[in-house]
Amino acid sequence: PYQFSLNISETLLNEESFSSWLEEKLFQFKIPAKQLTLEINESNFLWKNERIKSRIKDLKSIGCQISLDKFGDRYSELNHILELNPDSIKIDVNSINGLTKNRSAILFVKGLVEITRDARVKLIANRVDKLEIQSTVESLG
Repeated sequence: PYQFSLNISETLLNEESFSSWLEEKLFQFKIPAKQLTLEINESNFLWKNERIKSRIKDLKSIGCQISLDKFGDRYSELNHILELNPDSIKIDVNSINGLTKNRSAILFVKGLVEITRDARVKLIANRVDKLEIQSTVESLG
């Protein structure tokens, strides 16, 4: 009935065999994967490295929990942006185009809408050029 947390490095996440090795160890020690949380430092490398993103998906598929450690510390752009107190923030066209393709883009924009509204910062959707995107943008506020 215990939860375990392990900090995982970028080096381990780059190892192709890490997921299968971890799955083998969980089986060997009879630890259900859902009881293991892998803590990964939030940093820019996570989002730019396809191998790491793939490995995280593998780890989640075997049942491990994933936690972003030190979120908002050192690398977080949103903290730095809000400290600048801008009058507006323009959302990248890739995030806007993603609104019709994936749930994470919708959640991201929905969160930005709430944060910028509370911070009294105008949020601008960049290059809204399709009716479907426009209606989604409008529904998100």
